[in-house]
Amino acid sequence: MAGADISQYELHVSTDGGSNYSRLTSPSASARSYNHTGLQPGHQRHYQLRAYNGAGTGPYSEAKSATTTGEPATAPSSPVLLRFSDVVRNQVTIAWDPPADGGGAPVSGYEYEVAAPCEDNPSSNCGFGLGNEKATTNTSVRISNLNTDGDYYFRVRAVNPVGKGEWSTDIYATLRPSLSGQVRVSPTAITVDEGATVTYTVRLSTQPPHPVELFVQPRSGRRPGRRRVRLHRQRADTHGLDAPTGRGLE
Repeated sequence: MAGADISQYELHVSTDGGSNYSRLTSPSASARSYNHTGLQPGHQRHYQLRAYNGAGTGPYSEAKSATTTGEPATAPSSPVLLRFSDVVRNQVTIAWDPPADGGGAPVSGYEYEVAAPCEDNPSSNCGFGLGNEKATTNTSVRISNLNTDGDYYFRVRAVNPVGKGEWSTDIYATLRPSLSGQVRVSPTAITVDEGATVTYTVRLSTQPPHPVELFVQPRSGRRPGRRRVRLHRQRADTHGLDAPTGRGLE
């Protein structure tokens, strides 16, 4: 059908320098431009266009390239302030704040991992990096069906369209049966100089049924320092605990 009117266009795009193309959109016959939105800064794309009419499909146009302005986006930094917001018997809720640096692209979600301590070295974890990470779009997650007499490490990382960021510093919890009235939790890992004093402040929203015992666990695996304190509704006594070594404390 020589001389037939154009019925439609087909615009293809390549993100690998023009080696491979995929269809981007199919503009109408009256279209004379297309605005490609939602792109990341600092990325190049190649475009080709072809037309359709009643006789079939025409050849592709000469490829044209364009590069968006700005610095290329990178993977995000680690989430911050990873913490426990709830610890009860066989489940915990961990929460965190978004990374300080999203890498120049929106953070689309998070991945978290759970690992147990190593049998030969309880102060280290065994189980991270085995492909067991789980995804969430929230900044907190409840993890259930844990061993009621188990020890666990937790960590989280952020994800954006460019890739996955670095893992956060892990946090550690020891779960015990509810009848014991005791749970050990480390809010974070800190480092203090030898002979220095570190202070913990613990606040509970309700009166605990039993006295609460605080533990300081050196990474070196030494016997943890202990001090029993009675926590009051809405507030807690604050006690300084002398650091036994200059090593990192849990």
